[in-house]
Amino acid sequence: MTYAKAKEAQEALEVVSELQEYFAQKLGAFSKEFGEDKPFEKVSWLRDGGKHGGGSRLEACDASLFNRGSINASQVHYE
Repeated sequence: MTYAKAKEAQEALEVVSELQEYFAQKLGAFSKEFGEDKPFEKVSWLRDGGKHGGGSRLEACDASLFNRGSINASQVHYE
């Protein structure tokens, strides 16, 4: 995957990716205590085969707590 070249875009992706992992960790702990203790599954995707970025989503697998849900982070660019 080709990432954006701008420093600000790189920093933003780092922050958003860290938040994505943080949310998944906290919701995973909630699932462990109150649900089926199923981890989130990472699904990656590419924009135009990765030429213009892409991203990932962490899909909730604990149907007893999350009917359908995901935590998304992406970086799409046209540099």
